[in-house]
Amino acid sequence: MSLAPVRSEKFREWKEKVDVSDVEGDDTVSYNPKDTFIKKMWPDCLSGEELITIPHPMILGVVNAVTRQKPGALTLVNKAFKSIYSNPESIFLTAKASEILFEGVVIHCGVKDFAGKAICSQFKAEPSLKQINEDDVAFALLAPVSII
Repeated sequence: MSLAPVRSEKFREWKEKVDVSDVEGDDTVSYNPKDTFIKKMWPDCLSGEELITIPHPMILGVVNAVTRQKPGALTLVNKAFKSIYSNPESIFLTAKASEILFEGVVIHCGVKDFAGKAICSQFKAEPSLKQINEDDVAFALLAPVSII
Protein backbone atom coordinates (compact mmCIF):
# COMPACT_ATOMS: atom_id res chain seq x y z
CA MET A 1 0.00 0.00 0.00
CA SER A 2 1.34 3.42 -0.87
CA LEU A 3 0.34 6.70 0.69
CA ALA A 4 -0.21 9.81 -1.38
CA PRO A 5 -1.51 13.24 -0.44
CA VAL A 6 -4.98 14.20 -1.61
CA ARG A 7 -5.06 17.67 -3.12
CA SER A 8 -7.95 19.99 -2.39
CA GLU A 9 -7.66 22.32 -5.38
CA LYS A 10 -10.85 20.99 -6.95
CA PHE A 11 -12.92 23.35 -4.81
CA ARG A 12 -12.66 27.03 -4.06
CA GLU A 13 -14.28 28.17 -0.84
CA TRP A 14 -16.42 31.30 -0.76
CA LYS A 15 -17.31 32.66 2.68
CA GLU A 16 -20.21 35.04 3.30
CA LYS A 17 -21.87 36.68 6.26
CA VAL A 18 -25.67 36.48 5.95
CA ASP A 19 -28.45 37.84 8.15
CA VAL A 20 -26.17 40.65 9.33
CA SER A 21 -27.61 42.88 12.04
CA ASP A 22 -26.34 45.54 14.42
CA VAL A 23 -26.72 44.82 18.11
CA GLU A 24 -27.11 48.31 19.57
CA GLY A 25 -26.91 47.22 23.22
CA ASP A 26 -23.31 46.06 23.15
CA ASP A 27 -22.19 47.73 19.90
CA THR A 28 -21.52 44.46 18.04
CA VAL A 29 -22.58 42.89 14.77
CA SER A 30 -24.42 39.58 14.59
CA TYR A 31 -24.36 37.33 11.50
CA ASN A 32 -24.63 33.75 10.29
CA PRO A 33 -21.65 32.39 8.36
CA LYS A 34 -22.31 30.72 5.01
CA ASP A 35 -19.66 28.65 3.24
CA THR A 36 -20.00 27.71 -0.42
CA PHE A 37 -17.62 25.37 -2.23
CA ILE A 38 -17.34 26.01 -5.96
CA LYS A 39 -16.30 23.03 -8.09
CA LYS A 40 -13.42 23.72 -10.44
CA MET A 41 -11.77 21.38 -12.91
CA TRP A 42 -8.17 22.38 -13.38
CA PRO A 43 -5.60 20.12 -15.03
CA ASP A 44 -4.50 17.30 -12.72
CA CYS A 45 -7.49 17.77 -10.39
CA LEU A 46 -8.84 14.67 -8.77
CA SER A 47 -12.44 13.66 -9.48
CA GLY A 48 -13.56 12.99 -5.92
CA GLU A 49 -14.13 9.33 -6.80
CA GLU A 50 -10.74 8.32 -5.36
CA LEU A 51 -10.76 6.02 -2.36
CA ILE A 52 -9.13 7.56 0.69
CA THR A 53 -8.52 6.18 4.16
CA ILE A 54 -8.91 8.33 7.27
CA PRO A 55 -9.50 7.69 10.98
CA HIS A 56 -13.25 7.04 11.25
CA PRO A 57 -14.78 10.36 12.39
CA MET A 58 -17.97 8.84 13.83
CA ILE A 59 -16.25 6.09 15.79
CA LEU A 60 -13.58 8.41 17.19
CA GLY A 61 -16.07 11.20 17.89
CA VAL A 62 -18.46 8.98 19.82
CA VAL A 63 -15.67 7.23 21.74
CA ASN A 64 -14.11 10.58 22.73
CA ALA A 65 -17.47 12.04 23.81
CA VAL A 66 -18.40 8.95 25.84
CA THR A 67 -14.93 8.81 27.42
CA ARG A 68 -15.37 12.38 28.66
CA GLN A 69 -19.01 12.15 29.74
CA LYS A 70 -19.70 8.52 30.75
CA PRO A 71 -16.61 6.30 30.66
CA GLY A 72 -18.62 3.41 32.09
CA ALA A 73 -20.63 3.27 28.86
CA LEU A 74 -17.62 2.44 26.66
CA THR A 75 -18.45 -1.28 26.77
CA LEU A 76 -21.92 -0.51 25.41
CA VAL A 77 -20.43 1.71 22.69
CA ASN A 78 -17.99 -1.05 21.72
CA LYS A 79 -20.87 -3.53 21.33
CA ALA A 80 -22.85 -0.97 19.35
CA PHE A 81 -20.05 -0.34 16.87
CA LYS A 82 -19.53 -4.08 16.38
CA SER A 83 -23.20 -4.30 15.47
CA ILE A 84 -23.56 -1.11 13.39
CA TYR A 85 -20.31 -1.49 11.46
CA SER A 86 -20.39 -5.31 11.18
CA ASN A 87 -17.47 -5.98 13.51
CA PRO A 88 -14.97 -3.51 12.00
CA GLU A 89 -11.35 -4.61 11.80
CA SER A 90 -9.94 -1.13 12.50
CA ILE A 91 -10.90 2.43 13.35
CA PHE A 92 -10.16 3.58 9.81
CA LEU A 93 -12.72 4.46 7.15
CA THR A 94 -12.05 3.87 3.46
CA ALA A 95 -14.51 5.60 1.13
CA LYS A 96 -14.69 7.95 -1.84
CA ALA A 97 -13.48 11.46 -1.08
CA SER A 98 -16.78 12.91 -2.35
CA GLU A 99 -18.76 10.68 0.05
CA ILE A 100 -16.63 11.61 3.06
CA LEU A 101 -16.75 15.32 2.31
CA PHE A 102 -20.16 16.02 0.79
CA GLU A 103 -22.47 13.15 -0.19
CA GLY A 104 -22.36 11.16 3.03
CA VAL A 105 -21.07 7.85 4.34
CA VAL A 106 -23.96 5.57 5.30
CA ILE A 107 -24.37 4.34 8.87
CA HIS A 108 -26.50 1.18 8.86
CA CYS A 109 -28.85 1.50 11.82
CA GLY A 110 -31.20 -1.38 11.03
CA VAL A 111 -29.69 -3.37 13.89
CA LYS A 112 -31.65 -5.41 16.44
CA ASP A 113 -29.39 -5.43 19.52
CA PHE A 114 -29.88 -3.00 22.42
CA ALA A 115 -26.45 -1.34 22.17
CA GLY A 116 -26.75 -0.69 18.44
CA LYS A 117 -30.29 0.66 18.78
CA ALA A 118 -29.22 2.96 21.63
CA ILE A 119 -26.44 4.56 19.61
CA CYS A 120 -28.52 4.70 16.43
CA SER A 121 -31.36 6.47 18.23
CA GLN A 122 -28.87 9.23 19.05
CA PHE A 123 -27.63 9.31 15.45
CA LYS A 124 -31.19 9.55 14.08
CA ALA A 125 -31.95 12.48 16.41
CA GLU A 126 -28.87 14.40 15.27
CA PRO A 127 -29.90 17.13 12.78
CA SER A 128 -26.46 17.28 11.14
CA LEU A 129 -26.82 13.67 9.91
CA LYS A 130 -28.80 13.00 6.73
CA GLN A 131 -31.71 10.56 7.01
CA ILE A 132 -31.31 8.05 4.14
CA ASN A 133 -34.29 5.81 4.89
CA GLU A 134 -36.17 4.55 7.93
CA ASP A 135 -33.12 2.70 9.25
CA ASP A 136 -30.03 4.42 7.87
CA VAL A 137 -28.38 7.82 8.29
CA ALA A 138 -25.30 9.33 6.65
CA PHE A 139 -22.62 11.77 7.73
CA ALA A 140 -20.42 14.02 5.64
CA LEU A 141 -17.67 16.22 7.01
CA LEU A 142 -18.79 19.24 4.96
CA ALA A 143 -22.50 18.44 4.67
CA PRO A 144 -23.79 21.76 6.04
CA VAL A 145 -22.11 23.79 3.29
CA SER A 146 -23.34 24.60 -0.21
CA ILE A 147 -21.71 23.18 -3.34
CA ILE A 148 -21.94 24.87 -6.73
